[in-house]
Amino acid sequence: WSVMCAVGFIGAAYAVHTPKFPPDTFAVITLVLATFMSFAMVYTIRSRNRVNRTAAITRAMFEQSADALTWGDISTGSGTMNSNAARLFETDDFTTLQMLVRKAFSNAGLPAVREQLLGFAQINKTLLYHTGSGSKFWGATNIARLTGEHANLVVMRISDVTELQEHAEALERARDIAESAMEVRTRFLANMSHEIRTPMNGVIGMTSLLLATRLDEEQTSYVETIRSSGESLLTIINEILDFSKIEAGQIELENQAFDVEQCVADALDIVSPIAAQKNLEVVLDLPPKHGGFVRGDVQRLRQVLVNLLSNAIKFTEEGEITLQVRQVADDVEGRRSKLHFEVRDTGIGIPAHKLDHLFEAFAQADASTTRRFGGTGLGLSISRSLVELMGGDIRVHSTEGEGSVFGFFVNVERDNSKRAALSDFAGKRAAIIDDNATNRRVLAGLVAAWSIDTDTFECPIEFLDAYDAHTFDLILTDMAMPEMDGAQMLSNLRARKGEDLPPTVLLTSLDRGEVDWGEFSAVLRKPIRPTDLHNAIASALGGMQQTSRQADQRPLERFELSDQTVLLAEDNPVNQTVARKMLQKLGVRVNTAANGREAIEMMSHQRYSVVFMDVQMPEIDGLEATRLMRLHEDLPQPYIIAMTANAMAEDREACLESGMNDFVPKPIRIQDVQEALKRAVGAGAFGGS
Repeated sequence: WSVMCAVGFIGAAYAVHTPKFPPDTFAVITLVLATFMSFAMVYTIRSRNRVNRTAAITRAMFEQSADALTWGDISTGSGTMNSNAARLFETDDFTTLQMLVRKAFSNAGLPAVREQLLGFAQINKTLLYHTGSGSKFWGATNIARLTGEHANLVVMRISDVTELQEHAEALERARDIAESAMEVRTRFLANMSHEIRTPMNGVIGMTSLLLATRLDEEQTSYVETIRSSGESLLTIINEILDFSKIEAGQIELENQAFDVEQCVADALDIVSPIAAQKNLEVVLDLPPKHGGFVRGDVQRLRQVLVNLLSNAIKFTEEGEITLQVRQVADDVEGRRSKLHFEVRDTGIGIPAHKLDHLFEAFAQADASTTRRFGGTGLGLSISRSLVELMGGDIRVHSTEGEGSVFGFFVNVERDNSKRAALSDFAGKRAAIIDDNATNRRVLAGLVAAWSIDTDTFECPIEFLDAYDAHTFDLILTDMAMPEMDGAQMLSNLRARKGEDLPPTVLLTSLDRGEVDWGEFSAVLRKPIRPTDLHNAIASALGGMQQTSRQADQRPLERFELSDQTVLLAEDNPVNQTVARKMLQKLGVRVNTAANGREAIEMMSHQRYSVVFMDVQMPEIDGLEATRLMRLHEDLPQPYIIAMTANAMAEDREACLESGMNDFVPKPIRIQDVQEALKRAVGAGAFGGS
């Protein structure tokens, strides 16, 4: 290039500056060519310098990288590696390094690098490598195959992640140990629950039977104390189990249709007797339009309600507890709803500085609370967890010395199940007499929903004085009021106005006592269910006399089973006696077996349509006995009802999966046995009996 440029410049200069030879075309072309070649030479030199500089930088990066870097030709197997690759693999031989990489892929059960790169442009794996000296390390590996004219070249980068991998493995081991410990603890609590429930079954079962016999007042008091103490112990066991299941993430929600009013009323039925003992007014504020059917976990919702209502009653010495329920559509189509609940009491209240910790496990508002009121301190923590599992939230507002308000909501789905249509009583007028302002407000709202006009009175005397000036089609009166109760008011009104009186519905939280319920058109147990009140009004205005199912305890139903005998398999003598007595009280003849093996032998000699089967028994337990019975096609297949003290959801599932038909939890209650027999009859277990 230099010679050519020099010759061109000399020839061009000579041609231009020699007078004898004027410039011609050849000289001009030579000059232009020389100039171009000069620029080309300069560009070439600069480009070569840039390439050399880039190559030097690449070599420096390759050598100084903190990772192990290699590149090689996939067709020939030749290549090179940087100093960190030599250090990490403890070898400076590229062939040895290739062998160590192949061994790592083989030990991991992966195809060879060459095979993988045929289908993929890159490989990303974390592998355990051996070094040339036999030590080990974990390497995050990235292998890439180039494209185009360099398609045979492969670049590999390996980062030493041994410390991170060991840390991750340590965390995984710790997690496995924690999960194992949690599972062991959960099973331990379940087993302890079973062991405690077994004797408690005898205590509660026998007291239930004893209360059905003739006892004097003092004896009844003693037996009730035993029964309530047993129920309290069971509540504590259930709370500890629930807390354990929540911690272990073993709570699974059900999704079934249920009636909002029925769910709320069932919760109130559980706590109302306790409130009545303390002379506390319990009010249900549930307008009819906010009831209806929804889909969700009714048992867990009822559990939260019972917990909050029980707390309200526990910490309230006088006044009232109000449960307000509202249902609000949560989407435009109305397919989802939010159920809002508010439990309001007039109790001792909670100090402001304690509110933030109220929902923590084992927390109480005051150190002396447990000693004074009892409880585990788990109820509110469990309630919050259940509410959150149902997609809701729970809040508390309280003023010390004035009372507390616990409010929460849960997400539910609307259900197409229809409730019975409620009558409209347009043109009717009712008098409401109740000394409790909240009760008057709620009752007035309920009857207004059915187009009944109302006048409310705070006391019977006020009503009696105003009666002449008004015409009423219906009277709704509370029982327990100062100065004059509902029964006395009706007697006074009859004395003044004779027998031609409007139908009167009595609302009471008291037992029957000496009151003649027959004087009233209907008697409803407080807190009032909207549907019960509606039916009582419809019956009263229709001229029929009605007594609410809540006012009296219905007698146990005796079964007529054509002299058929059921088999009871139970190893514990006390529990055996309790269950046998309950079944006999329901009109059922019973044969007993002490274990699963004996039950199978008795089934082979006599046909039993129904078997009550304990789960935990010696020799052959209830689950195995059931499986064996189901495998014997030559044996008549009975309707098998499990009896178990295990309260875990998986225990119930295990019973049903073994071939059992139904489930009665321990401690068994005669009402649960009665309902199980009803389901057996409905399923045709007794051949239509």
